[in-house]
Amino acid sequence: GTVLPLEIEGAVGTTHMYPSLAGFAVGIALNLNPISLLEGLRNTRREPGRMRIIPGIKKTVVLDDSYNASPIATARALDTLDIIPSNGRKIAILGDMLELGEHTESEHKKAGKRAADFVDILVSVGRFARYTAEGALNAGMSEKSILQFESAEEAGKYIELLLKAGDTILIKGSQGSRMERAVLEIMESPQQKRELLARQDPEWLKR
Repeated sequence: GTVLPLEIEGAVGTTHMYPSLAGFAVGIALNLNPISLLEGLRNTRREPGRMRIIPGIKKTVVLDDSYNASPIATARALDTLDIIPSNGRKIAILGDMLELGEHTESEHKKAGKRAADFVDILVSVGRFARYTAEGALNAGMSEKSILQFESAEEAGKYIELLLKAGDTILIKGSQGSRMERAVLEIMESPQQKRELLARQDPEWLKR
């Protein structure tokens, strides 16, 4: 019967809410102090590329979910982009979802169809993400609102020119699509890339 408020800074979406609740439940089962548990959750370091909020250029907001992607995770990320308030347009930059086998085409098209429900600009990145663009187009999204690129860097550089103050940008894709490179192009403080972005160790940067 007790309500305990918890605000998790720097992150958004149910992808953070559920594991936080699970961790809290474990703490309660171990008879730990609820207030101490909340403080621990507040101070937990949010991992790069997992639905982290990053200030973008031109007073925009970047939802960096670039660490990896699956059909379910992509759907949840799009749901989050849909429900959060924005002072501008909502833009989704979606890279390839890899290792889907025979479901590759259908799952990418589902993501495109979901994006078409509310996204103002859809950017697909990679070979398989072309199906994402096709799914959005088939769902009625204007062709003018759909952009396609081969690489994350290209997408980021182009979108950088289109951004306006208040825009909210979701960036998501599998590891192989290297979508953190798109985040790098539009984040307000690229000098903080080692702290904020996924895959910034020397081994990954050589790939």
